[in-house]
Amino acid sequence: MSGPKSAHPAARNLVVVISLLLVVVLAERWRWFARLESIAQPSLTWIWAPVNPNEVKARAFYAVRDFTLATRPAKARLEVLGDPEYIVYLNGTRVGSGSYRADAPLDAYEVGDLLVAGSNRVVIELRSPIGSGGATLRIGADGRTLVATDGDWSIQETTWQGALSRDPLSHSSKAEVLGVSPFGRWGTPESAEIKRRFGELVSSQVPRGARRFRRPYQDGAWQKQALIPRRSRSVGQATEFDFGAEVEGYLFLAFDRASARTGLLRAGSNPAPASGWLPDSIVITIMGSGAWRDAVPRRFRYVEVVGLRGLRWVGVYLLRPGEQRMLAQAPPLRGLFNLRVDPQRWPVVDKIWKAYVDQPRSESRALHSPSARRADGARTAGRLRARGAHRNRGKH
Repeated sequence: MSGPKSAHPAARNLVVVISLLLVVVLAERWRWFARLESIAQPSLTWIWAPVNPNEVKARAFYAVRDFTLATRPAKARLEVLGDPEYIVYLNGTRVGSGSYRADAPLDAYEVGDLLVAGSNRVVIELRSPIGSGGATLRIGADGRTLVATDGDWSIQETTWQGALSRDPLSHSSKAEVLGVSPFGRWGTPESAEIKRRFGELVSSQVPRGARRFRRPYQDGAWQKQALIPRRSRSVGQATEFDFGAEVEGYLFLAFDRASARTGLLRAGSNPAPASGWLPDSIVITIMGSGAWRDAVPRRFRYVEVVGLRGLRWVGVYLLRPGEQRMLAQAPPLRGLFNLRVDPQRWPVVDKIWKAYVDQPRSESRALHSPSARRADGARTAGRLRARGAHRNRGKH
């Protein structure tokens, strides 16, 4: 009786040893498979502009890389991902854009026809409401990498003449390498199917403008929107635009060229409440830029903007018929036990509302009141008469 009982512990120990050996063998095989996979698929390097981690503020900039090709490949694949928002250009052509979500795959585009023999330039416009983020890009052809994100990329925080072409950069800095995938919350994103490029999605490269606009605290009076943004005056820091009917496409905002701006944007089928609404996007312009281009398409009739000085015009690049499936429709957020979760509210949102909307409304009314406009007109006319009299005295 004692013999069989003593055999049971030995059998159990043998099973444990065999199980451990299997675990070790499987782990080793997995390690080798992962190593082989990494050789077959080049690692993704994540870059960003050098930032102060203690400084949280909205930021927009260009990540730029020039590269040279001996010959132009017949086909080339551009893979890119920008967090939280990106627009990518290749040799001056807008290729695509997107907004990051959890577990997002790489966006892939066919760009062989955009490459040239000789010098080429790829530009990623990156925007973040808190100043930090990450971006990765690779252009490959015939099983080899033509260009990829690394420490040789330049960070340009201002717009210059020929920014998207191949003119020399000015006042640029080197990109900061954040890490190599699997890295951060991005892990190792997989590549998605080839997407349509921006020029294939929109019906025209010329945006269609809104029909009318109104400023808040002005008794709800709507005004016609100017057709040519260069000749229109600033419409105010808080404005609502009406396109007359629902449209689908990428928004476009035109500004006078000055300092960088940060504001809030909401697009919907109905007008927004008077204040306190949560924006769909945070508009962040690059220093010296006269425009802001949306990274995702939307369906809307009304557009509200807050906090944007020097805004002159709002338009939309309309999607081609049948491209409605491309519209970005964010699913409702659900938490534990299917409870509703409020969308993330960036600190910059409350800062802009405090600066531009929570000011005394009496001051805003006074700025737009007829009496204030008449008084300002009288002062202007008086100054002009005084200048004319001074010139006439100089002639005599």
